[in-house]
Parts: sequence; structure tokens; C-alpha cells
Amino acid sequence: MTPRQIISMEHGMHSSSTPGEPSKLTGDDYVIGPPTAPAVAPLPAGQRELPPQRRSRRPVLWIASTIALALAAAALCALWVITKGDLTDSRRTAAALSGSLHAASATIETQQGVIDGYESAKASADAAAAEVPNLLALAQKHMPSIAATGGSDFVSFTVSQGVSGAQVGELVAYMSKLGFNAGGVVTQMGQTRAIDGTQTAEGKNCKASWTYHPDNGLQVVIQTTA
Repeated sequence: MTPRQIISMEHGMHSSSTPGEPSKLTGDDYVIGPPTAPAVAPLPAGQRELPPQRRSRRPVLWIASTIALALAAAALCALWVITKGDLTDSRRTAAALSGSLHAASATIETQQGVIDGYESAKASADAAAAEVPNLLALAQKHMPSIAATGGSDFVSFTVSQGVSGAQVGELVAYMSKLGFNAGGVVTQMGQTRAIDGTQTAEGKNCKASWTYHPDNGLQVVIQTTA
């Protein structure tokens, strides 16, 4: 006999209810014994018992992901601000360097202009000096029969009356070498009278002046002008 049947029999024996009323159990109606496990209905054939459901971790993972993304965004913003500041400083530095380079370039161009001007002036002076003839050397070369005295920038000589054709040719060659209109100047010298006073003519970087006196003949002076 099972405990449940014993309880049922004792319930019938000790029930204090009257016929037609629900039975009332008293404290003596129960039999103290080991508890019995509740009956479990068997599973249908082919169906397996489901494992206990695990608690989902998705909310925790979502919160952690959100926090990680927020931290990454904050780090990127900070990096952008720092980089922007560095770029601004770099641009300012580059602008300052560019201004310095332009100023230095302008200074170099100015100095180069001064140097070019100096070199040009020197070249002109050298060229002019090269064009200034050595009066005495040329006189000795082209007028060997006429005695000339002086130096490189000054020369004087006298052509007496009764000058020969050879001497006239030498004088024409010399005056032509100095850039004079030699034929016209020599002709003018031959026509000069004592009353005409001092006559002049311009050559290349030099100037000639002469006078005539019947006792002394034609006195000629040539000097450089450069």
C-alpha cells in the first residue's frame, strides 16, 4: 500500500465532515514519510529533452561595443584637433619661410643688378680705354720722317714749309688712324694763315689743334679726350 492510499484511508476514517459536505482534514490525517517526487509525463517517442536556456549576452556585448566606438571616436577627434593645429603651425612656418626666401631673392637680384652695372661700366671703361690711341706710338709708326714728341695722351710736331709729298702722305695716314677726316683736315692745315689763329678738329677720342707762322711753319698739337 502506497503512502497516498494510506492517507486516503485515514482521511476516510478521521474525516469530520458530514455527508454532503466537503471533507475537512485535521492535523492527524497526514502520515509523516519521505516526500515523493512529482510525476513527470514521459516525452513522446523521438523527442529529445531540451537543454536549459542560457541567458543571452547580447546586451552586454552591445554596451561594450558602444563604449569602444565612443572611445575610438574621441581618440580620432583628439588626433584630428592635434593634427589640425600642427598643420596650421606648419603652414605659418612655411609662409614665413616663403617670405624670407622672397626677400632674400629680391636682395640677391638687387645685388646682382649692382654687380652687373659695375661690370658693364668697367667693360665700357675698358673698351673706351682700348679705343684711346697711343698718340706717340702711332706718330712714330706712321710719321717716321716727322719728329714728334710727347707721350701716349699728348703729342706735338712741326711741319716746316716746303713739306714733301711723302710727309703729306704720312700726316694723312696718321690723322686717318686717329679717326679724323684726314684728307679734309690736312687740306685745312695747308690753307691756314698766321692771321687765322688756332684751328681745331675732332678725331676719335682725341682732338687736334694747330697754328701757322711763316717763320716756324705749321705747329700741330694732338691730345686725347677720353
